[in-house]
Amino acid sequence: MKKFTKFILISFFFLFSLFDLKAAQEIKIVHLKRMVEREPTIYSINPEIINNGILGSRMGIKDNNTTGKFTNQKFELIEKNIMPNESAKEIFEEFRKNNYNFFILDVSSEDLDKIISSDILGDAILINVSLKNNDFRNQKCDKQLLHTAPSYMMVTDALMQFLKKKNWTKLFLIFGTNNRDKQFKDSLKISVKKFGLTITNEKKWDFTHDFRRTADLEFVKFTQGEKYEVLVLADEGNTFGDSGNSFGDYIPYRTWKPNIVVGGEVLKPTSWHHTHEQWGGNQMQSRFLKNFNRFMTNIDFNSWVGIRVFGEAITKTKSLDPKTILDEILKENFNIAAYKGKPVSFRKWNRQLRQPILLVTPRALVSVSPQNGFLHPRTELDTLGIDEPDTKCKLN
Repeated sequence: MKKFTKFILISFFFLFSLFDLKAAQEIKIVHLKRMVEREPTIYSINPEIINNGILGSRMGIKDNNTTGKFTNQKFELIEKNIMPNESAKEIFEEFRKNNYNFFILDVSSEDLDKIISSDILGDAILINVSLKNNDFRNQKCDKQLLHTAPSYMMVTDALMQFLKKKNWTKLFLIFGTNNRDKQFKDSLKISVKKFGLTITNEKKWDFTHDFRRTADLEFVKFTQGEKYEVLVLADEGNTFGDSGNSFGDYIPYRTWKPNIVVGGEVLKPTSWHHTHEQWGGNQMQSRFLKNFNRFMTNIDFNSWVGIRVFGEAITKTKSLDPKTILDEILKENFNIAAYKGKPVSFRKWNRQLRQPILLVTPRALVSVSPQNGFLHPRTELDTLGIDEPDTKCKLN
């Protein structure tokens, strides 16, 4: 009996050593981040966030490797900051020439345009974590391009659902001058029509002077005589992927009428915020704060989800073939637990991640859309954003 037991133990350790000696499957994921020179701001209440997005990817890699210990897989993050004078396309193509296939992209819309038009894009899988542009989910969509960042249509739908639920339906729209303000405004108008609200008037805020000392007078005059229930701001701030400082910060409490203000940083629709604690979100916030000594941003969250999407698909398939990975990601039963009450998954028709949208103030979570009562034959998450019958995306 002792000899038999000894034989079993020796056999066990021999087999274990063979498994241990087998080389782990190595997966390299590239995070490309466009470095932006922030435009001058009136005040520094919103300091620049260091490594915005990259820290989310780092935490995602750590989570992937926790599972990888049991699946004999090792995930590695390759970080590359793209300086203002550098070409994102050239840097991307250099990685492609070295056979990198999996990319997290935190770049400008111009950068993304050039990257998806690259002659050597091939089967590489790109995950956009910062741009909300609707056209990258419509006319400019690409079969290799996925989005964990919500689109402008998703965030404006989320905000309009909330106002409709409250029966606050008469809106006064104030919009800024940059391209992102225009995109938010255009999406908002579609959402207003979609959910049966009304814009009573709209005005452009195109003042460029320092109005800190004259804000009371300026905004009272600007809003005087308007008939509305809610003032909506199309104010996306100063830099892509980061709100920065903006005119909307000055509007609350300075209007002619004592009406509600939403949009901008006042009541903001977003994929993630440090005030979110439901559905295990508190655990996510605590881990991030402990590891990196700051709050997790929406770009961090979008990057974390992107890394986890790669990790989950590669773990399930045991493959590094991009086509196999993409097919797995787009399966009906593929989803990721993202601490938002519902598993998140991708829409096949435009590669957008369907997900709940948080409505937040700077210090509080107010609500989560989709709101109760907004139904859809597939999932209520598809009440937010571009639905399949409305898509202009033609995947080649």
